[in-house]
Amino acid sequence: MSANDENFSAQLAAARSGDLVARNELFTRVYPVVGPLVHQRLSRDVRRGRPWLDARFSTGDVVQEVCQSVLVDLSAFAGETQRDFEA
Repeated sequence: MSANDENFSAQLAAARSGDLVARNELFTRVYPVVGPLVHQRLSRDVRRGRPWLDARFSTGDVVQEVCQSVLVDLSAFAGETQRDFEA
């Protein structure tokens, strides 16, 4: 396990135990990776199926909402690495 994975695992364990600072740090850590991926996929889908919605659509809000909901219920997350979490 790399040092990055060990650090992520420590943050994850702290967040799972209810540490709000660790939970916010996890969000800050994964958002720059997950945000663009979700934006790309959702934008492609919206442009293809509902082009009129594209100008009113904020993928940032969607990513933030999904990440926050995942972080609130970390007991459902079975992974241990940052890559697992980003997936």
